[in-house]
Amino acid sequence: MPRLRGRGGNIGQRTRNSQLVQNSRLNRSAKDQLTDNENLRNQAAIKRTNGSQEQCNERRRANALRQRLARQRVTDTL
Repeated sequence: MPRLRGRGGNIGQRTRNSQLVQNSRLNRSAKDQLTDNENLRNQAAIKRTNGSQEQCNERRRANALRQRLARQRVTDTL
């Protein structure tokens, strides 16, 4: 079977952009990784504090529903 050419060669998650991101992550120093992790933690904390209790409850309900539906799909296929 001939090999796929062009965009067809990137089946799945191995796109050119994903490879560039992965390579840049691999080439970061430990200090850069620590600062990036700290920035992400701070962003998440700020988002949590700025959100209202209603938004938090709605997000929890949506996550619970998503999990319930996923479990139901798995049991249906079995």
